[in-house]
Amino acid sequence: MSEDQKNNEIENQNLNDGLSEINEESLEVRKAPGNIEVIHGAYNMSLPLAGSKISEIRAEAAEELNIPADAEPSVDGQPVGEDYVVQEGQRITFVKHAGEKGAAV
Repeated sequence: MSEDQKNNEIENQNLNDGLSEINEESLEVRKAPGNIEVIHGAYNMSLPLAGSKISEIRAEAAEELNIPADAEPSVDGQPVGEDYVVQEGQRITFVKHAGEKGAAV
């Protein structure tokens, strides 16, 4: 193996080690006690809002995640109301449905 190949392998290993550390830190933040994941479209955040109602979470994240007032909430894929209390580790998704084919105007 040439010196260049050895250097490339070392450099790649260092990059991989750095990425592993970043991914582990990111996972720790998402799984921190009291955190929930809030998603709207392409945006998502991990917030320490476990024990909060959907309405409170919406108010907290609305501006940063661009959540419209009429977006429908779901928790772990199940539709919920504004008074639903979210538990640690749950995933809250806000969805604004576009027009449906055949819908009355």
